Amino acid sequence: MELTKEQIKKIDDFLQALDFEFIDIRLEMVDHIASEIEENIEDIDAFFEEKRLNTHFLKYMLSKRKELKTTYKTQVKTKFWSNFKVILKNTVKQSYKPSNLFLISSLLFLIYFFNLSNYKYIGIALVSFAFSFSLYVSYIMNKSMKKYGKLKVTHTYIAILSFVSQAYIIFPETNIFFAFKNYEPIKTYFYLLFFYISFLIFKVFQENKNKIDDKYNYIFN
Repeated sequence: MELTKEQIKKIDDFLQALDFEFIDIRLEMVDHIASEIEENIEDIDAFFEEKRLNTHFLKYMLSKRKELKTTYKTQVKTKFWSNFKVILKNTVKQSYKPSNLFLISSLLFLIYFFNLSNYKYIGIALVSFAFSFSLYVSYIMNKSMKKYGKLKVTHTYIAILSFVSQAYIIFPETNIFFAFKNYEPIKTYFYLLFFYISFLIFKVFQENKNKIDDKYNYIFN
């Protein structure tokens, strides 16, 4: 016998009371608990029947509270890497799309041409553009946090993008300030790499927003 929406909501409400804030992780745990109850409890209606502190469901969940907290903490740690693998896979797929290949090919040609001409400001212009793009990405991601901030997958995207888009600040020889002081043609390719990776990951996130909306629409709206 399958659980009703009201019974599933009771499970979710209990997990929320334990401060399980990440919705995507919490809902996975709700599915697991619901399946466990469906498999092991014969009279589900009696199991969920309200009897204050004597409710079988409440006793059951309280007996598993420590286990649930441990599971949640473990999931929070491991979910980043499972999300990371999916994002990496989708980013690689994104890099093969004709429009993106055309973009990177055009930028490589321009950089090569300007470097042959010893036009040193191309590196400065490119790193400035990449830096501006990272600011735009930060703005969009901050807006997304207001709506999707309780999803662990959103935090994963932000962590990856924050590292990549700020790489030219983290690494001294490729940061924006170094570009103005010590121009080296070869460094322009590093700037391009940082920009392109950020661009691809950001596109993956933008495309996945529709899937996120479809999956969690009933929660966010």
